[in-house]
Amino acid sequence: MKFFTYIPYALIGSALLCTCVKSPTAGGSSDSGNVKLAGIIHTNSGSRAIGATVTICPANYTASTGNDSAGEERTSLKRTITDHTGHFQFDSIKAGDYCIEGNDGISSAVLLKVNVVDSTDTSLFHEDTLHPYAVVEGNIGRSPAPSIQRYVLVYGLDRRIPADAEGDFIVDDMPVGTFRFRITSSDTSFDPISFDAVTLVSGDTLSVPCFGWRHHARIFLNTTSSGADITGDVVGFPALLRLTKDNFTFGEAAAGGLDCRFTKSDDTPLPFEIERWDEEREFAEIWVKIDTVFGNDDSRYFNMFWGNPGTVPLTMASGAVFDTSDGFQVVWHLSDTHVDSVNDATWNHYNGTASGMTATSVTEGIVGKARLFDGVSSFISLENSSNGKLNFPQDGFYSLSAWVFAEALDHGSHVVISKGDEQYFLCSVEGSSKEYSWSFTEFKDQVGWLSTASPATEGVWVLLTGVKNGTSQYLYVNGEAVDSGTTLTPSQKSRITTFDIAIGKFMETGVKEGDGFFNGSIDEVRISSIPLSADWIRLCRMNQQAEDRLLAFRDKE
Repeated sequence: MKFFTYIPYALIGSALLCTCVKSPTAGGSSDSGNVKLAGIIHTNSGSRAIGATVTICPANYTASTGNDSAGEERTSLKRTITDHTGHFQFDSIKAGDYCIEGNDGISSAVLLKVNVVDSTDTSLFHEDTLHPYAVVEGNIGRSPAPSIQRYVLVYGLDRRIPADAEGDFIVDDMPVGTFRFRITSSDTSFDPISFDAVTLVSGDTLSVPCFGWRHHARIFLNTTSSGADITGDVVGFPALLRLTKDNFTFGEAAAGGLDCRFTKSDDTPLPFEIERWDEEREFAEIWVKIDTVFGNDDSRYFNMFWGNPGTVPLTMASGAVFDTSDGFQVVWHLSDTHVDSVNDATWNHYNGTASGMTATSVTEGIVGKARLFDGVSSFISLENSSNGKLNFPQDGFYSLSAWVFAEALDHGSHVVISKGDEQYFLCSVEGSSKEYSWSFTEFKDQVGWLSTASPATEGVWVLLTGVKNGTSQYLYVNGEAVDSGTTLTPSQKSRITTFDIAIGKFMETGVKEGDGFFNGSIDEVRISSIPLSADWIRLCRMNQQAEDRLLAFRDKE
């Protein structure tokens, strides 16, 4: 099967696989309508094609759908059958451009394109051979209602192919050639869409997943030194695509971006999640799952399609983007507009509960919206998370990650994310000389707190990532490994694993007022059940920071 990347109105078709003939213009010109078109059709094995259906119609013809006004010369369609010698003939043909299709109705067809010039000539003769069918399939978008039928038409051929309820269609009896298609609907308010230069090859299947979309762009991934600057391949990566008025025309897409679609370069659909779509302010954030981001490469791309406002939106599954099989166990975008709750983007649906927050706690983040913590009483908890997938063992394999913006680094510690003080956490911590550090800590049973740290800063967005890889422990700040050593704070206490996950505080009772509560904004919190690689962590930073270094729009139509 061949896949096809469609760029509306900008494709360069290959040469037509057909016979194009003009009649001579002797003796002046008149539209007598007496021209005869005749010919012989052969089978692919060389014998005469007996009983093949031959249809002639104007080149601008399209089959009727009842409500479509295209194809003004439908009454000019004529049809005959080849005789025992493979001959066919049409009489009284007027001047114009015509398509003649021979089709055995089983497996083979041929297309002849003929130009009849105003002439007193009375006969034109053509001879050609049937070839195995070409097939074209794709999706033109789901119909907004069961009573509304969408169709695929082919200019110059008698084809009217209804799409199914999901918008899928297949035309499995096409002759070889380069064609113009038309998408229309039984709904008279639908604005038909035409597509040029779709080339079909004998015996091949052309797959066009977004056939009913008016606009298209290629989005390239740059991991060279001029881009994200990573050398290793990263698999199953949710890439952040930011849309702004500088790279996207929001008026071309449906409300909420619900007609957006993404495919690989071979047109295989890609899972995606729209985190935010703000038409009024003209920006959006979309997560698109990329199979493989190749290191030190700027030649790979994926496709974005938009501009099919009549289609019913996909049921977007964020869990397909942040798949638990890839190690994602919880992903909180923290862009939820409901103040009291935050949703998990993974299949686990570990949705959290916000406490001590108001409408002003939903603030602008590094990716869409974030949550603002007051440093006194606001936090987010994940009830019933003390056991299960987030209860990693001592010296286990996991990663914690979050973007943070500290308003103030002051007394004690300020928790980003924790599973109690005696299991694991990311936080800022006050040193003995009143200096402050970012710290990734795991508590070891009857040994103490094993911490990996780096100096902390206020007033800027910082990506923190803690990685536990068995007995090895790493802290990354803004995508760079800043420490792989550990500092032990001894304790004879037993390891406590009965506390729930929390963002912005420890869940223990009895801590002094203000201690542990985060003061500032937190965004894009993730917990993974695998130790993330250095290239993965760097790619997150380079892609998610305010100035994306990974993705670039090209070939926008």
